[in-house]
Amino acid sequence: MADSSAVKRIIENLITYAIKHSSEEVTIQPNIMNPAKQLKEEEFPFLFDRFYKVDQAWRKKVQI
Repeated sequence: MADSSAVKRIIENLITYAIKHSSEEVTIQPNIMNPAKQLKEEEFPFLFDRFYKVDQAWRKKVQI
């Protein structure tokens, strides 16, 4: 499962940014969607690793 504190921090940052950069008359409506492909369970530990790529298919094409 994802690191709940990291997910919480992301959501808090998004809401704070929306409040900071909108006028007072605006209603903020968070909408969470996942249009990406489903992650495999073995990829979960790498979810918040910087620069981690789930799709490693490009490596098969590189020949040195």
